[in-house]
Amino acid sequence: MSYITIDQVSKCYSENTVLDHISLLVKNGELVTLLGQSGCGKSTLLRAIAGLTEVDEGSIFIDGKEVTNLAPRHRQVGMVFQSYALFPNMTVFNNIAFGLRMKKMNSRSIKQEVQNMIDLTHLNGKEDAYPHQLSGGQQQRVALARSLVMKPKVLLLDEPLSALDAQIRKSLQQELKRVQKELEITTIFVTHDQDEAMTLSDRIFIMNEGQIIQSGTPTEIYTHPASSFIARFIGNYNVFSCKDFQQMTGNTEFDGFEVAIRPEVIQLSNVDESSMKNKEHYWVLQGRIKDRSMIGNVLRYEIETAKTNVCVDYLHHNVPSFVNGDQVLIHLPKKDCISI
Repeated sequence: MSYITIDQVSKCYSENTVLDHISLLVKNGELVTLLGQSGCGKSTLLRAIAGLTEVDEGSIFIDGKEVTNLAPRHRQVGMVFQSYALFPNMTVFNNIAFGLRMKKMNSRSIKQEVQNMIDLTHLNGKEDAYPHQLSGGQQQRVALARSLVMKPKVLLLDEPLSALDAQIRKSLQQELKRVQKELEITTIFVTHDQDEAMTLSDRIFIMNEGQIIQSGTPTEIYTHPASSFIARFIGNYNVFSCKDFQQMTGNTEFDGFEVAIRPEVIQLSNVDESSMKNKEHYWVLQGRIKDRSMIGNVLRYEIETAKTNVCVDYLHHNVPSFVNGDQVLIHLPKKDCISI
């Protein structure tokens, strides 16, 4: 049963449609991600759930209660922004305690609740520090603790890690996932970063031009993209037109469709018959190494063929020793070529 229901929600600014009759369901305790490029409507949808943006049409339900027209303070929603929005003149303890004091909670209970959050977010020893004395990652933990201490029914996160450097960002992704699972709090996370969405999410909703164009688990979306747009956006797929694919392989089974294949499933070999794969399971093309580049622990080859370029990824320790200009055979596994 759904814990959050978004039913045919629309939002326009003048003639610009930002949300176009969006519907989605989120289960209790799930961490779902709204993923998309800038301007696709994901942050507007998050703000609509929080009550910070009024919708023009549709309904929003949280835990079975319609909240479409409720003020933000009555929705029991916690929101963490990219900017953190900490009070610069308050210590870590007082930033976290602020909402509880507004609720007139007694001081003993406040101390216990804040300490629980400090323990949960690994901020021990920073209770008396001010925001300017903290790293970006520590500030983000304070913002998260300040939202969680209010015990919201739903946690909303609007690109909260995008301002951090790569190493801290990866560490906080794991911390955020740990905290979310430990508290079993229903969470909606907004990002434009595909890797971040894959790391964090139970399910992903991909948005484009104010609509949800595919949803599913990270594995489902990565292995079965619904369109060439998603294939290129989510997994760096090679996408071939039907005509190019037919001319490259002689195969007509994908007639009328584009054909996509992930770069890491393609294999390369030297141009000699003895190294060719079984043609029953592979389509084999000839090409020339055009470029090679390191992407983390992956070496990516860009290979020029008679019709188009093909990208092939290898883990660095398994990489074949090809250099720019080498002639190679490209082996496309038939089972991994999908029509989109």
